[in-house]
Amino acid sequence: MTINISDDDIKHGLSVLVIKQGEDFVYSKRNVTEDSEGRRVYVHQGKPDCIIGQFLAGKGVPVERLKRGDTTTLLGRSAFDLLDDLREEGVITISWKGMNALRVAQSMQDRGRTWGDAATLALMEF
Repeated sequence: MTINISDDDIKHGLSVLVIKQGEDFVYSKRNVTEDSEGRRVYVHQGKPDCIIGQFLAGKGVPVERLKRGDTTTLLGRSAFDLLDDLREEGVITISWKGMNALRVAQSMQDRGRTWGDAATLALMEF
């Protein structure tokens, strides 16, 4: 079954995540191994973690599939590449604007911006 992610789903979903976590929430890097310095991940301790991990899991993308995005490279798969992989695999349908908006949200989060700022900047893509 393919999950359809509309532009409206993205607008609503990001807004809900900001409300849930708080506008001023800043995502922290996770130590994924004992010797790691920490990095941002889609899944942490079996649960969706970053803004895109939480958004996609909320839409029905399996956590196990998201977890593979964390292990693709040393730094994990970029949000845009993960979305493109999911689209090519037939897991999701999504517009290019939607993919770019989610890429912006992830990028802003990864630069230490609040989720409120990340969502605001992402939604400017529409």
